[in-house]
Amino acid sequence: MYPEKGYVEALDWKNSDECGNGLHGLEWGIGSYIINDHGSMWQIIKVDKNNGYRDLCGKVKFKCGEVILSTLDQKEAMDLLMKYVPIELKSKVNYQVVYSEASLVINCGFCSIITSGFYSTITSGFYSTITSGDWSTISTGYNSTIISGNNSTITS
Repeated sequence: MYPEKGYVEALDWKNSDECGNGLHGLEWGIGSYIINDHGSMWQIIKVDKNNGYRDLCGKVKFKCGEVILSTLDQKEAMDLLMKYVPIELKSKVNYQVVYSEASLVINCGFCSIITSGFYSTITSGFYSTITSGDWSTISTGYNSTIISGNNSTITS
């Protein structure tokens, strides 16, 4: 169990590419690790990649970090994270919660929640929930829930 704030360390750390023996997460919220089954606490952890860090293809493993935020509010966690995500990676971040006005282009990773107005263009990964207005273009992955207005184009 990670603390709500402050320093956290894996006492069983092993510098290997095998799962286990470390703390796990998604770098910048990007990866294929489904975290929906791991409770409702959302945490933002600052990690020094030079002090025990492994990319496990879909998730990362790290020796220690600083818990910056712990919250039950997914939007609060994702809003904080998105302030620091490099611009070129923003469209790949999973678990985003986006509310927008009409005529915007929105790109998100999987398991995202997106609500937009008319004439929006939305692209998201699987397991996303999308609500949009009329004349929107929506592309999403499998197992997504889509509610859209009239004359919209949907690809799933």
